[in-house]
Amino acid sequence: MEEQKDANLAMYADEHAMRLEFADIVRVDANAERVILTFIQRYPEAEAANRTETKPPIPGVQYMPNGRIVSRVVVSWPHLIRIWDMLNKLISERASDVVAAAQTIMGGKKAIDSEK
Repeated sequence: MEEQKDANLAMYADEHAMRLEFADIVRVDANAERVILTFIQRYPEAEAANRTETKPPIPGVQYMPNGRIVSRVVVSWPHLIRIWDMLNKLISERASDVVAAAQTIMGGKKAIDSEK
């Protein structure tokens, strides 16, 4: 992955490739040659609908899906290290934004925890 050199790269992207979607969960699978990142969007309303407080899930009963895969990406280990370096640089450059976002998230988590 080249951070700045791709500015002159001629690229093709269809509507699907350009669509932005939020991911709540990132699953990582790896072997000696590659790393697979799976980005998942959760459906909290389905999680609530599927929740059974008095009994465990029943085999054979169809439940609503509580998430969907929005993207899967495979990269080599050297590529992952370059991505890691780029993300660390971005976090350093945007440190105040990162801290503000973390405080917002933690503030929301504390509010949720206090309701329990």
